[in-house]
Amino acid sequence: MHIGHHRHQRIRFATFVSLFVNGLLGIGQVAIGITFGIHALFADGIHSCSDLAIDFLIMLASYYGNQEADSCHPYGHGRIETAVTIVLAAIISLIGATMLTSGIQHIWHPDALPYAHHYAIWITSLSILANEMLYHYMRFVAKQVNSDLLFASALHNRSDAASSLIVVIALLGIRFGFVYADGIATTFVSIIIINMGIKLGWSSICELIDTGTKPKTLAYIKQIIHETPGVLALHQLRTRLMGKRILVDVHIMVDSHISVSEGHHIASQVHLAIVKKVENVMDVTTHIDSEDDEKFTSTKNLPSRNELWPKLDERWKDLPGFQQLLTYKLHYLHNTIEVELWFPNNTPRMTQLDAVTKQYRDACHDLPFIQQVRLLLTNHQ
Repeated sequence: MHIGHHRHQRIRFATFVSLFVNGLLGIGQVAIGITFGIHALFADGIHSCSDLAIDFLIMLASYYGNQEADSCHPYGHGRIETAVTIVLAAIISLIGATMLTSGIQHIWHPDALPYAHHYAIWITSLSILANEMLYHYMRFVAKQVNSDLLFASALHNRSDAASSLIVVIALLGIRFGFVYADGIATTFVSIIIINMGIKLGWSSICELIDTGTKPKTLAYIKQIIHETPGVLALHQLRTRLMGKRILVDVHIMVDSHISVSEGHHIASQVHLAIVKKVENVMDVTTHIDSEDDEKFTSTKNLPSRNELWPKLDERWKDLPGFQQLLTYKLHYLHNTIEVELWFPNNTPRMTQLDAVTKQYRDACHDLPFIQQVRLLLTNHQ
């Protein structure tokens, strides 16, 4: 079974449990709140019923968010969960704001003292217990599957438990004849809901604007890169979050004269080490530098191989051994070019290698960007 599918199954089951419990509690609280005219209990019931819509959004986001990457979404669809979390935060905040308005109105203009029937106290106490249990269960599953959205739902269940606790206190206040208890409780419940919605929405917005990972995690990633053999230095280390998953982008500096394949191997080792040692890393993009390109950035003005070689060929075609040239390498370093020329070991007229090298250098003295020319002999043909 695909990991994403298994993750969706876990989230869906947890959400179904939440749907069932909140549905029963919400209907019971609304019914008793209307029957006995208890505004705080009615508001708490609406809060619980809103979880039905929220849980449906969670299942929808989980299904689409866990789909495989495609040509239009090369990093997958994880941001769907983030977007739905923002919608969820907006819904929660709107519910809280509506309840806050109602609570303030009942403080300024209290109705006749409602009857705090023992049924109201029982169902509210049951709501506290059920929602606290739901919070711990959904928080456990959220950690296992790395779902911020499911964790947000768990927090919502805890806010349900907190709001129900306030309602119980209000019901006891009503029983003792405190006429403002209902309005005050409704106001407190709404403030809890609004606060939770704002926090939830802000964390998701931070993710959408590519907020990086925690400083401690960033420092650990930096340590891992420094400890990888072949890495001389690093710069432009950047991270961004996609849900709980981390995307890493870094420039690493390696020896300027190693082969391309060895540089790629070092980059692969950096990638493997970070993914293995840092939890929730989704991808690592490694840019190989032969020098610190934050200091030397003008190599773009130097000629390419195709532009340079005809000029060198014209200057070197009659020099000793040039017709036996096997291959050449160009090193773009410090805003200049170093040229390596490789010849067979038995190339005629190469016995005085230093003298011949000087001829090659002198022949291109009019090309100021050529810093160095090296002639090398090899047994490989």
